[in-house]
Amino acid sequence: MNEDLFTKYGTILKVVGVIFVGMHIPLILAALVWLGIGQSEPKILMLSVLGGTVAGLLISVAGILSVLRSRGLVLA
Repeated sequence: MNEDLFTKYGTILKVVGVIFVGMHIPLILAALVWLGIGQSEPKILMLSVLGGTVAGLLISVAGILSVLRSRGLVLA
């Protein structure tokens, strides 16, 4: 049953997974700056969130294109 669902909705699940990861990159980077480095200035935290947003966008777009290319839904 699970194999049937994954073969039917595998592309959608992979795209949703890539988007989920991309959405959480800003939170992860802000947490690393705050907890890992120990910076608590709002300016530095906001810059890390901005950088994480850009990185998350790039990761999401690249991942979506990769998934769609592997399925043959997007040409090079």
